[in-house]
Amino acid sequence: MTKAVWRFMALSDLTNEITRDPSVFTGDEPAEMKTLEHVMKLIEDTISEVKNQAVQCLGQLTKILRDSHQDFVIEKLISLFNGKDDELRDVAGLALKTVVTNIPENIVGRACSKVGPRLLRQLQTPSTPPEAILEGLTILNILNTRVPDEVAKLEPKPITVFTQLLKHNRVAVRKRAIVTIAQFIPTSSPSVFGTVLRDYISPSWGSSIPLDRKVTAVQLVGAIARTSPQRIGPVVGETLPGLFSAISKDDGELKESCLQSLESLVLRCPQEVTPSLNQIINSALEYIKFDPNYAADDDEDEDEEMAEVDDDDDDDGAADAYSDDEDTSYKIRRSATKVLAAVIGTRPELLSKIYQTVSPVLISRFGDREESVKVEVWATYMVLLNQTSVYSGTLGGRENEAVAGSKRKRQDETMEVEDSPLDLLRSQVAALCKALLKQLQTKSPAATSQAGFQLLIELVTVLPGALSQHASSIISCAKATLSQSGANTTTTLHTTTLSFLSLFFRTHSASCFNTSIPTITPVLLTEATQKHPRVASEAFKVFSSLLQATQPVTSGDWVLQIYKEAVNRLSRNDTDSEVRASAEEVIGNLWISATPTVSGQGGVEWDALRKGARPEGAVRVIKKVAASNVSMPDDWVVQSVEWVLGVLRRSGRGGRVESFECLDVLLAKGTVSDEIIKDVINQLKQYLTIADITVLSQALTTLSLLLEKYSKVTYPIVETQVVGLVSSLACSSLVSGAALSSTEDFYGTLVTVDNQIASHIIPSLMTSLDRAGREGSASNVSKCVARVVKCAMGIAAGTIAEFHKHIKVRKIYRDTQVSNLSDSPAQRPRKAKLYSAY
Repeated sequence: MTKAVWRFMALSDLTNEITRDPSVFTGDEPAEMKTLEHVMKLIEDTISEVKNQAVQCLGQLTKILRDSHQDFVIEKLISLFNGKDDELRDVAGLALKTVVTNIPENIVGRACSKVGPRLLRQLQTPSTPPEAILEGLTILNILNTRVPDEVAKLEPKPITVFTQLLKHNRVAVRKRAIVTIAQFIPTSSPSVFGTVLRDYISPSWGSSIPLDRKVTAVQLVGAIARTSPQRIGPVVGETLPGLFSAISKDDGELKESCLQSLESLVLRCPQEVTPSLNQIINSALEYIKFDPNYAADDDEDEDEEMAEVDDDDDDDGAADAYSDDEDTSYKIRRSATKVLAAVIGTRPELLSKIYQTVSPVLISRFGDREESVKVEVWATYMVLLNQTSVYSGTLGGRENEAVAGSKRKRQDETMEVEDSPLDLLRSQVAALCKALLKQLQTKSPAATSQAGFQLLIELVTVLPGALSQHASSIISCAKATLSQSGANTTTTLHTTTLSFLSLFFRTHSASCFNTSIPTITPVLLTEATQKHPRVASEAFKVFSSLLQATQPVTSGDWVLQIYKEAVNRLSRNDTDSEVRASAEEVIGNLWISATPTVSGQGGVEWDALRKGARPEGAVRVIKKVAASNVSMPDDWVVQSVEWVLGVLRRSGRGGRVESFECLDVLLAKGTVSDEIIKDVINQLKQYLTIADITVLSQALTTLSLLLEKYSKVTYPIVETQVVGLVSSLACSSLVSGAALSSTEDFYGTLVTVDNQIASHIIPSLMTSLDRAGREGSASNVSKCVARVVKCAMGIAAGTIAEFHKHIKVRKIYRDTQVSNLSDSPAQRPRKAKLYSAY
């Protein structure tokens, strides 16, 4: 190995050692200084990798150095930073940033007092290279983040120095100065911002001011709005006229900067911009159409104009006219779109007005020739849909499928009718779909197509059934997207498209897409066989939605094909858990929606379901099918009950609740043999404990169901083996909520089956309460007794008479205590003795 490699490895080992043991130099000051000198020397190494590693090592060393050695490092780095060697200056600047970031809190103030003034003086020097200025501004920004109070004391004043840099001839320096000033404003006194406003921003709106200074002032306003809205908020009214004046200038960068600043003000100072909000919206609507390199006939429909541009892509002459690499007008349109997004996101009270004025313009720009602008327009419309969903509610059910027409809202008979945002959205769905589908049907990047389908998802979420009249075109578009070759598509695009189709089938009537099913199912079947788990999972979900929407399904080769693919996935041990869950859901929906097709397949799907490593999915499917109107064979019910009992024995607490619910649904079928019922009861007895209150509640519910459905077999066992256990549990104060309700239901069902047992239950409860002592819950027992008496009214009179005795005794005791309070101290002992005798 070369010597440079040795040096690099030595620095790396030293860095790792310091990180592992920060006390490595404790008590050995000479070794620390010697090591530090070597590291500082390697910062001037001729090999770049060695210098960079030395900077990293210095960052760790800074955390553990003595104060005097910290001074040595700072002095050395400042001298290198002020030198004439460009490469050394760059490394020293990087090292200074590392040091001021990692230096301990107790000495960072002293470091600031040493580094700050020198950096500020260097920034004031006209001959300082731009690269050094950029590094110096970054270092001062870090210091301001850590010790703003110390930075505020520096001389010359930082803001004064930074403001002078706003006039630098290098754009990068001006932009870095803008960022630095914006970061300093929040930690500075209000007078500092007043100085910036008075000395630089306000004078920049004059007509004779150069454009580059206007651009800088506008960008500074936006930066301050992002970092310190509380400072600029009070002067927004003074600033906005300057922005509106600047945006009218014929300069692309200035227009873009004005729009970006307006966006920041709308987001960060929503209250202050309210008086000028209409003017902001109008400016954004004007510049979202700004495309000077595209000459169109004003008399033509704007949507058709976009279509003509797309249709002429193959024409070399037209392409030359519209594809100018120097054209940056798209940045203005994109910034204007973001302004509208900011207004929409912060002004829900203006939704109706936005749908009337902004929404049509956004729809007309769905076909912008620049992909980034197009995606931004779609994203803005998604913000509008989200706001509509949150503040106007969403429509549910398929009865809302009509796209035309609107509901009218009347505040008073004499007031004008006002359309709600949902009504206005519904009236614009046709134009929206036409414009969006036109873009999705053309060749576009995968990211653009994905954004389009995300917009459709949001639309259907807010307005279910809205796409009924466009179902055929939408399904054709989705089919084309899913059929694209691998080079033109991505997995994310496929999953987004499939997610949309799943939502589309769930929220639309089958009558609107029945004719398209034969064309889309072959593509969906191909997606279901894909290796990528997300794609296959989403494809299965689409089939589940399709089956639910079209039930009952009586024909179609795709039903048998998706059945076979689902069974194939469930039978393999290497199937992804997400794919398996979706395939299980498909099996359940197939049995409910396409029973004739799957009932003749031999039941291999149930064997595959029950053999899975995680039984939760199979439990859900069995419960879903058992609870449906599908008539299942008795042997299937018996096998399912036995399997669920096995799951209960093996499951932890998390899976038992669903297993109990599944068991209840199966037992409710009423076709289980006596032997299985006895096995169920024997297994349920082990759950009659307060160790798991949730499972106790479920077990009691199942026992109640058995008493109701299989009383002949269940009652004798419950009477002899279960009633005593339940009476003890009823006395526990830990039994509450659902568990207590289940206990009451158990007693009610038990007494309903045999009224004669009621006279034995109440004494059993009272005995258990006496045994429990102070830990017993009389409240629980009283509720159980009340349920027993309610279900067996024949014992009501005797029970009331018995408990009335205890009430009379307690009343006499309370009356005696009250009278004792009015007696003299000499009379109280005698009355107490009388009460004791009583």
